[in-house]
Amino acid sequence: MMEKEYYNQEAEEAVLGAIFQENSLLQGMIIDESHLFFEQHRILLVTMKELHEKELPVEIIQVVEDLRRKGQLEVVGGLPFVAHISECVPNIANFKHHENIVLEHWKTRASIEESVKFQRAIAVENNPEKAQTILQGMEGIQSLSRKETFSLRDAMVEVFQGMQQDTGELTGVDTGYGALNVMTSGLQRQNLMIIAARPSLGKTAFALNVAKNAAKDAVDRNTGEIKPGAVVSIHSLETPTGDLLKRMICAEGNIDASKMRNPMQFFNSEDWSKSAMAMGVINGLDIHIDDEATQSVGHIYRTANELRKEHPDRDLVVIIDYLQLIKGSGKHGNNRQQEVAEISRSLKLMARKLDCTVIALSQLSRAVESRQDKRPMMSDLRETGAIEQDADLIAFLYRDDYYNKDSEAKNMIEVIIGKQRNGPIGTVELAFIKEFNKFVDLERPAT
Repeated sequence: MMEKEYYNQEAEEAVLGAIFQENSLLQGMIIDESHLFFEQHRILLVTMKELHEKELPVEIIQVVEDLRRKGQLEVVGGLPFVAHISECVPNIANFKHHENIVLEHWKTRASIEESVKFQRAIAVENNPEKAQTILQGMEGIQSLSRKETFSLRDAMVEVFQGMQQDTGELTGVDTGYGALNVMTSGLQRQNLMIIAARPSLGKTAFALNVAKNAAKDAVDRNTGEIKPGAVVSIHSLETPTGDLLKRMICAEGNIDASKMRNPMQFFNSEDWSKSAMAMGVINGLDIHIDDEATQSVGHIYRTANELRKEHPDRDLVVIIDYLQLIKGSGKHGNNRQQEVAEISRSLKLMARKLDCTVIALSQLSRAVESRQDKRPMMSDLRETGAIEQDADLIAFLYRDDYYNKDSEAKNMIEVIIGKQRNGPIGTVELAFIKEFNKFVDLERPAT
């Protein structure tokens, strides 16, 4: 057995135990089974990853069943071993710290192994070229660590350089709405955005408009260069792809949506011309739609990850309609609040890991309807605690003419920014052309 200073059994157990408690941790790990010292730990982590890939819950019964099926249950130590690991969770908040401990011990072991090879290449094989290659490998091992561990000085230099290179352009993806861009600086990478409203207020229509605008190419005002639009992945758990495309065609072509129900009966020649033009525009956008009704975060992550691999340098926007319909892991039983908390945290981790913007639509509770002023508030978010904590930006949609037929704010929607981690809160007003499913900047009279 290797000396104990070359491995840390407790840290390995803490990492595995934390995964039992929070399956989404598997998405952001920097270590894999090769970094673990104990064989049973390596086998267990592989099984956990396989279950997560299959969108199955990583919990004791499922893990034991899978190990038994593969003939590995007795190899790891049976049910007592799995049960023991599931209880080894000093504090999930220390997961990254425990990962780093495991990684540092692996680096020590790997360096020792490479040192032996280096000595053999020099003393026995008399092969300096091989020795040099081994030495470079040893340097690579020692440099492997978390991105977060780079020095504060390096980070400060990076921030300062970014400030000097600022051109005044949007720092994020263009939403297509001037006032909204001013308040948010666009759709920001690594951000989780929540767009919430009561049913029939226009959540899906708004998200489709933003998706279409984000996917369009933009012109840099300073250089005149064309910047490719974002790659957009829409995950619609409620509405079929065909219906979404019809809405986008109506919005792009300014076509009455009621006619789209039966074009052969209601379309005139102008409508056909508009629809052909709109379809041509939309067909040229890098928009992907997945309308599978039962999607888990793991499913959404895999789809987005494939797009990120295909387009490593492009902006990526992931839109989910809507959050409360996402399939949970099942490990929280009937506790929907805990399940939504896990989903919310996983979406935030996805935004960070894939360097993308995640926009999740969310339903609001019926409490809105019981108030005289029906403008949404943070407390109206269903299962609000975790969503409010994880989100970088929360926007509520409100239409006064939906509730008040005599409202003076006809065909207008308020986008109420209730939370913005790195920006102001406030309200942006847009015009809503309902018959086209279209949102546009509100034209105000000159003063």
